[in-house]
Amino acid sequence: MPDETPNATPSNGSHPTDKATRVRIRVDDRNLTTSYANAFRSNSTAEEVVVDLGLDLVTQPPNPNDPDRPAEIMFQINNRVIMNYFTAKRLAITLAQVVREHEQVNGEIDATHGSANTAQRQAG
Repeated sequence: MPDETPNATPSNGSHPTDKATRVRIRVDDRNLTTSYANAFRSNSTAEEVVVDLGLDLVTQPPNPNDPDRPAEIMFQINNRVIMNYFTAKRLAITLAQVVREHEQVNGEIDATHGSANTAQRQAG
C-alpha cells in the first residue's frame, strides 16, 4: 500500500506557503528492490549525472612474498542511477546532512579508509 506523506516538500523543491499550494506526496514502494553498495563510480553529461553503485570485491589479495604482484579489486556494478542536476544537488545536500548527523553522534568518518580504488575511479 502506498505511504502518504502529508505536507511534504514537493519534488520540485518549492515550499508550501499556504493551503492552496500544499501537496500530498504518495509513495508507491511495491516495486522497490534493496541492494548494498560499498563502492561507486560517477560520470556526467551536460544534462545528467550518472552514478554506478556496486561492490568492490578483492579478487587477488596482496602477497607480501611477491611485491611485484599487485592486489586486485573488481568493481561489480549492480545498479546505475541517472538523474538530472537538480535532483543530484538535492541528493547531495540530503546525503551531506545525513552524514553530518551521523558524525555528530558517532564521530568523524575517515573516508580515506574506504574502498581502495574508489578514489582512483573518481579521478579517472
